[in-house]
Amino acid sequence: MKQIIFYLVLLQSSILFGQTTSSSEIKDSSNIYNIALRVYLSDAVISDELFVEKNDITTSSMPEQLGGVTIQLMNIRQIRKKAKKGPFTLYRIIPLRFEEGIFFVNVIPFNVKCKRKNLQMANQGGVTVKFKYNCETNTLSVLN
Repeated sequence: MKQIIFYLVLLQSSILFGQTTSSSEIKDSSNIYNIALRVYLSDAVISDELFVEKNDITTSSMPEQLGGVTIQLMNIRQIRKKAKKGPFTLYRIIPLRFEEGIFFVNVIPFNVKCKRKNLQMANQGGVTVKFKYNCETNTLSVLN
């Protein structure tokens, strides 16, 4: 119940300061999943194209470009087709979670390849982007 109330408060806010978010629905720089991916990209070596696993919760508001990197959302059919051509890195964004007063989103890269007719996805580590709720502004701020 507390999470539902938090999400309602979070969605009503429109005040933004720096690396803060007030939404998980808006398709702009304030979307929590876009911020998490941007934080990941700031420390990662990525070419000009990023393949992200399509997810109704985390990628429905993903822009076509983020920080100069083209975002390619891929469903399972597209993933399989690309893996048949050769291995590639696919990123999965895990929905917002909460633990011990901290909200967090995981961004996990997978090495994807097709061996015979089987799709193989090997977890390559990943990053946990942590957020703290600010009661005064009704926003989540990225923790360093």
